[in-house]
Amino acid sequence: MLAALAGHAVLWVGIVNRVHGVGMPRWLMDGVTHACVLAFGLLPLAWVALRWSNGLLLADPLTGGGPAAWYLVLCLLVAATGAAARVYATLHPERRGALLRHDRREIDLRQQLGPEAFAPGTPRRLATLPGNELVRPVLASKELRVPRLPAELDGYRIAHLSDLHMSGRVAMAYFQAVVDETLNTGADLIALTGDLVEFDPQHAWLDGTLLRLAAPDGVWFVLGNHDLRHDHAKLRRTLTAAGQFDLGGSAVDAELRGKRVRFVGNELPWFGPPGDPTGDGRPVDLTVCLAHGPDQFRWAQRHGADLILAGHNHGGQVRVPLLGAVVTPSIHGTRYAGGTFRRGRTVMHVSRGLGSLAPLRYNCPPELALLTLRPG
Repeated sequence: MLAALAGHAVLWVGIVNRVHGVGMPRWLMDGVTHACVLAFGLLPLAWVALRWSNGLLLADPLTGGGPAAWYLVLCLLVAATGAAARVYATLHPERRGALLRHDRREIDLRQQLGPEAFAPGTPRRLATLPGNELVRPVLASKELRVPRLPAELDGYRIAHLSDLHMSGRVAMAYFQAVVDETLNTGADLIALTGDLVEFDPQHAWLDGTLLRLAAPDGVWFVLGNHDLRHDHAKLRRTLTAAGQFDLGGSAVDAELRGKRVRFVGNELPWFGPPGDPTGDGRPVDLTVCLAHGPDQFRWAQRHGADLILAGHNHGGQVRVPLLGAVVTPSIHGTRYAGGTFRRGRTVMHVSRGLGSLAPLRYNCPPELALLTLRPG
């Protein structure tokens, strides 16, 4: 019965994860999500009621057959398949070969910001729960082996920021501190991979936050699904007017340390089409893809990208001991919740993000990633 209950949870949470990864209309996605939540809560009660009405509640769960027994078998199969998939993803070779080094430094902003950093009411009550890591970001310094990296770009540093979700539930002061930390890294280039602003009023925060970002080789960005909730065209105009590079649906070549690098933007499935990785047809020394969703990993590999930077999954946001991430809005479930992966010569870094609309973070602190590239 415990295994069946686990399978029941995996089934309905898995459906929600994948629905949120396919880019369907918001009203339909919310409808399917609510239906799954109802099924998650009501089906066990319906199972008990059906067994009770047939006088079988205390009998062997498979006794008597019927819908209740068949659903239990389905849940057992889902539990077994889900466990096998977890083991497969954990042991998969794509999790090895890219990450050379990983140093962490916690940036605890709780005392600096205080309770006033959170909107009154439910956001403040949730954000100040014991153990909540919402405003305790980690500066994650990672060395990545990129197989085709030119020797001239050895040691090149990229600050990767994603999923700020500026909504008003966390005060602007938090994001100002994140920008300060980013500037202090001295990165050669800054990459923003979507879900930057949640609502229109937070456009007024840009002057004190994202527009302050600067790096020798520029700030490059794509947008994500939550950016659809506000005037995203205005956000693009504001960022580009400040000199930042909009990669949404485009490919741009740039010279970095004397080498030709192609930057490609992929905002699928929410905005499209993606940029053309072939660009103007001229050969390049390196191809870097910015995407909001890590589900574009295989797309990047097929099109010869050397490095893809993504976010979207928040690392799971709440990670259960032993199990890890549970809720991740991806067609691959929890496989690309966060971290570093490699398929062939293509390396992907998935940020845990720096914010969230739901003010909860447990066993999964926000992440400001400083990526140092090494040849492979």
